[in-house]
Amino acid sequence: EGTVYPVLHRLEQAGLLAGRWVTADSRRRRRVYELTRRGERALAEQRAVWERFSDAIGSLFRGSRTGKRPA
Repeated sequence: EGTVYPVLHRLEQAGLLAGRWVTADSRRRRRVYELTRRGERALAEQRAVWERFSDAIGSLFRGSRTGKRPA
């Protein structure tokens, strides 16, 4: 709780998530979060950054794209 909820609140304040209360079948109220359009765009941007980073690191393990291995 000490890690997840502060992050959820910051994302909600930034407009990346929208939270709402729902009542479950057990009659307990729960907070449910979903990505906003802004959040979806931010996620897509961060995913692209991660893919570029991951590809760069992967190329180090595979060797350069020209077939030459790093010294």
